[in-house]
Amino acid sequence: TMHAYEKGIIWGNDNYRAQSSIVNLVLATRNVGRRGTGVVRMGGHQEGYARPPYPGSRPAIYVDREIIAGKGKTMTYWGVNTFQTTCNAEQYKTAVLRRSNRVKEALAKVRGKSVAAMIDAVWQAITRENGLFVTCIDLYPTKTAQAAHLLLPAAHPGEMNLTSMNGERRMRLSERFMDPPGSAKPDCLIAAAIAQKLERLYRQAGKADMAQRFAGFDWKTEEDAFNDGFRSAHLKEIHSQGGATGHLVTYERLRKAGNNGVQLPVKELKGDTMIGTEMLYLDGKFDTRDGRAIFQPSEWNGLLPQVESQKKKYRFWINNGRANQVWQSLYHDRYVPFRSERYPMAMVEINPDDAKELKVESGDIVEIYNDYGSAFAMVHVEPDIKRDQVFMM
Repeated sequence: TMHAYEKGIIWGNDNYRAQSSIVNLVLATRNVGRRGTGVVRMGGHQEGYARPPYPGSRPAIYVDREIIAGKGKTMTYWGVNTFQTTCNAEQYKTAVLRRSNRVKEALAKVRGKSVAAMIDAVWQAITRENGLFVTCIDLYPTKTAQAAHLLLPAAHPGEMNLTSMNGERRMRLSERFMDPPGSAKPDCLIAAAIAQKLERLYRQAGKADMAQRFAGFDWKTEEDAFNDGFRSAHLKEIHSQGGATGHLVTYERLRKAGNNGVQLPVKELKGDTMIGTEMLYLDGKFDTRDGRAIFQPSEWNGLLPQVESQKKKYRFWINNGRANQVWQSLYHDRYVPFRSERYPMAMVEINPDDAKELKVESGDIVEIYNDYGSAFAMVHVEPDIKRDQVFMM
């Protein structure tokens, strides 16, 4: 049996334990390493496939809580719209805007002065007044960009050369066919520009050890970043889906492979053709030190106290997810009239009997609320929804 899971698990309560319980079941029933079996999440978007080792602590700090508590001096939002998507979004947004505004007020006092004066004003605001300097890197100005002091526009697939990998480990090259707007750049080249600037500033300040942390980002193209990262995992410590054979994958070979791409990791080259790995764990060995699978304890801890209290207090349980007609949070579709006119606001699906009892029908606008916030949505009566539950995009 193929075990595939997605939003209800990975966005749910105690999601790591929920995922662990599924994988435990898969291992116990030997539903991996054989034809017709497997376990995978069903994300429709492409996956990250290579990165340096994680530099922070485990478990990672809860960044939202730190920011709300007044900690940190700078915050960079890269390809995320946290004001609309994080837990406890309203309190988080209020805290970020309050701290960001302290920096904006400081900058307003030095308007027209030198860059050095502006930098000094920012520093004073974040060190003496608990301000927060905010950078947003995205395709469009998002809700979160309301707090930003610095905006760096990113490029979209088609405006850049993109290597990407999906849930079946299939890597492809999508080639650039148009220029990005204005000064927009691919993410990797934005990262390189930031690193190069920091390296120069640290060297000018005589801090060679800090400068070294940002050295080596002399990338000029997306292919440079690909070669320095994914194709170098056999030379330095890089966590990569390509493993030790990632260097066999090149832009030219991916270009030749076309839309079929190659399933990672690459096993060998036959001429100039990459031979990928169709299935993993056929030999019963896993990516652990001794090759044996690990069962993770996954005892159900119950709902969070805050959630349990809301469940007892209010009638409806809100199931949150996505709709096929719009992409994620509408971050691009909102600019496409066909999408935005069809879905002018979020939909909330409700059982017909519940709708009749509440005297609402499809097309009505309702307010959904609990003790933590509220939102408006358009009613869509749907027989498949259970009573006392709703589904909301």
